[in-house]
Amino acid sequence: MMLFNYVSKTLQKLDKAALSPLKPHEGKRLLLEMLDPPFDITLEVKEGMLIISQTKGHDTKLQGKARDLFSLLFVKTPGPHAFYGKNVQILGDTSFLQAINTTFKAFRPDWEDLLSQHLGDVGSVTLTRLFKEAKERFQER
Repeated sequence: MMLFNYVSKTLQKLDKAALSPLKPHEGKRLLLEMLDPPFDITLEVKEGMLIISQTKGHDTKLQGKARDLFSLLFVKTPGPHAFYGKNVQILGDTSFLQAINTTFKAFRPDWEDLLSQHLGDVGSVTLTRLFKEAKERFQER
């Protein structure tokens, strides 16, 4: 439950400019299904915001292992081919997935501040450092 609250609060911090690519996708839902570790969450575009949805069903499904889904955050190549060959299965509207990807790329949170509320200062600094190192490794590929 703590993870859902954290994701909800983080999504609320997205500004209007970052959310603009989602306007044409009002009412659509993305099911993000991680296989390892097992976890799923549904994101919905509602009233111009990106929210966690309890509504059943989805327009787009993104499925894969956590590390493969994580690597999508660092795809350099724009366009629909950016998601292929990453050990990720995509079903549904890829333009919706691209809009969500664009929105997340525009979001630049202060990760240490966000994580310190849940992990403490030492945990947040350590996790942020690991995240930055992983990002650099993925971008080198």
